Amino acid sequence: MSLIPAEPETEPTGRSGGLNREAGGPLHAQIRDILHRQIVDLALPPGSSLPTEEELQRQFGVSRSVVRQALSGLADLGLIRRQRGRGSVVAATPVLRRHVQRAGGLDEQAAAHGQRLRTHVLTVEPSEPPQAGIEALNTTNTWKIERVRYLDDLPVAFMRTWVPRDFFPHFTVELLENASLLSLMRDHGYHPAGGPRQVQAVSSDPDLARKLNINTREPLLLLQGVTRDALGHGLEWFNVWHSPNTVFDVDAQVTSQPGRVSQEHIHRLRNLTQQLESELADLERGARYSAPPRPTDP
Repeated sequence: MSLIPAEPETEPTGRSGGLNREAGGPLHAQIRDILHRQIVDLALPPGSSLPTEEELQRQFGVSRSVVRQALSGLADLGLIRRQRGRGSVVAATPVLRRHVQRAGGLDEQAAAHGQRLRTHVLTVEPSEPPQAGIEALNTTNTWKIERVRYLDDLPVAFMRTWVPRDFFPHFTVELLENASLLSLMRDHGYHPAGGPRQVQAVSSDPDLARKLNINTREPLLLLQGVTRDALGHGLEWFNVWHSPNTVFDVDAQVTSQPGRVSQEHIHRLRNLTQQLESELADLERGARYSAPPRPTDP
């Protein structure tokens, strides 16, 4: 099955096989992006064959080395597998699944699906967060931490996190590499409890596209939120951009349970219960004293 449309009999000056040879960037990158779009747009099932290297050479009018660079780029993205005797076939893209109502534990969630996540730290530097982060953490003295999470060597999430430097003064790139941030917080005596989150769809800019090895303006899922401990201290304010192969699971339930009862209402009900028990006890004692004596046997 050929993914590449037949070349037109005539082409615009400076173009061949859909390539811009004058100002379109490296030819192998252009071919990689064309194949990438066709794989995604055609939604080819795993195992579908791509054209052979010879066919791609003829269709694009390039050397074999350029074609091989393009195919290597697709393999690095996890989109194809290059098999001896079969050529290149579409790979099954791994899907990251996470629970939107669960704070942290992303490694455990991936492991539950037989997957392994790893973390690469890009930067750890002193940086003031945006206003929303200042309000969430109640400080401007923070670390900005940038990380990329990989699933089976495929980048699936870019994370930008701010944490208070007063709480975690010793954070470094080496300490955070392939480590759980929440586990390190516990090691420092702060136990994350959770906090509000929101998810929205956004488009990738060139920087995000480069970090996640995707095309610019490709849709992403942005998860934003704050994590606090049981005492209400803000431990992190974060933005996590998830690649398109991410599925958020939500445990939705229909319930007729009443709304949350205040502690004051519970205290008032407890006092009423104690008063009722006291009055019942008084009535029982009074009934015993006023009962007529039992007749004795003759």
